[in-house]
Amino acid sequence: MADPRPDSEETVRLLDRAAAGDRGAVGHLFARHRAAVRAFADLHLDPAVRTRLDPSDVAQEAQAEMARRLDDYLARRPM
Repeated sequence: MADPRPDSEETVRLLDRAAAGDRGAVGHLFARHRAAVRAFADLHLDPAVRTRLDPSDVAQEAQAEMARRLDDYLARRPM
């Protein structure tokens, strides 16, 4: 498996603003990556599951979970 790519300068800037309490930056951050999350779900969603669940719904749930965990991620910056 390939190593993850480093975050772009814009993503790092938005993460820094989010860590400083800028909730608007969080919205921009999620909007910036929404299409990629949706594409990932579309690529990896099992065909049997796809009949009952749309990749857009998976992406929306993933971003909701990211929002719930964002403060922990910003505190630790594990990646």
